Amino acid sequence: MFNDFPESLLDNAELASVARRINAPTVVDFPGAHLGLKWRAITVEDVPLVCTLFSKCAGEQLTGEKLSVKELNGLANLSRFATLSGWDQEENLQAFAFVAVNEDAYTELQADIFAVVYPQWRGRGIGRSMLEWQDGTARLLIGQDGRDLPVAIRSHVNATNLDRRRLLAAGGFSPSHYKTLVVHKVVPEDIAKGQAAQARLAERGLVLAPFSSKYSEALRRLHNRLTMVKERSQPMSLQNWLKYVEQISTDNSYLLFNGNDIIAYVITVDTGEPEVHFVRNYGVERGMRRQGIGSDLILSLLVDASEQGKEVLQVPVVTEGVPQKTFLSRFDFLEDQSQILYTIDL
Repeated sequence: MFNDFPESLLDNAELASVARRINAPTVVDFPGAHLGLKWRAITVEDVPLVCTLFSKCAGEQLTGEKLSVKELNGLANLSRFATLSGWDQEENLQAFAFVAVNEDAYTELQADIFAVVYPQWRGRGIGRSMLEWQDGTARLLIGQDGRDLPVAIRSHVNATNLDRRRLLAAGGFSPSHYKTLVVHKVVPEDIAKGQAAQARLAERGLVLAPFSSKYSEALRRLHNRLTMVKERSQPMSLQNWLKYVEQISTDNSYLLFNGNDIIAYVITVDTGEPEVHFVRNYGVERGMRRQGIGSDLILSLLVDASEQGKEVLQVPVVTEGVPQKTFLSRFDFLEDQSQILYTIDL
């Protein structure tokens, strides 16, 4: 399930040409036993242990992201996805890494990598060995895909995680985009602030409506247009979009209409933390930005957050450079973790 690679549809000559260009290996070995761990791919039964490892090892602080069992199982359904896990002599999970190739390549083939190691096992060369496995595996999987597109091997890391950043830099990665998680502590007065934001949107003639599968395809097209530019991502296919929609907290996600057209959206997900209202994605049509629509859309979530007894509202803000402030700073959103996208571009 987790390391079952499909054959490419391209002929051997095409595959060989791409593989040479990206210096793809034919085989990638697991790290050595001298590191003190036994290595293997994970199984379905291991997924809860991986999520626990992620949480206990400050996975959110490492990446600025939150990982759920549902999301990890969703990754496992990708056709080009590989995992690595390290187990001690007592069969305790101590290290985990994955490589996931974006199936929806349109302008760029992208392989995302992630790794985490329990603190007591750090400083032994495990992280470096796992990164070497990830680099080789990413090239192998992309080489098996075979499409002659630009290639990026990508890793998200928290800006304060200097050890990981140094490791990535030594491995040939360079910083590309920055994502800052901003946090607002929910207070009783926020219901009025959220209602005022909703009123401002209505005064513009815009209609805020709960997410509905009826508009799923229109939202997919808008999301793809915006994230290709804003986040250096690739457009989601219909199949992968439907998998993504399964993760949405539909009761707390909204679409903003101008007549019959969706011109903005905000998607929240359930992270398993009952006190957190977490925004996964949001966006405003490029021609309607810098009018306060985006900030009012986010502020409108304060109504739900307050009524549902949430303690904090968390929102990721993406920029190409180091952000000096965000568009939500003046609304009492404080910067928390800052995540950097590091890439090797081939």
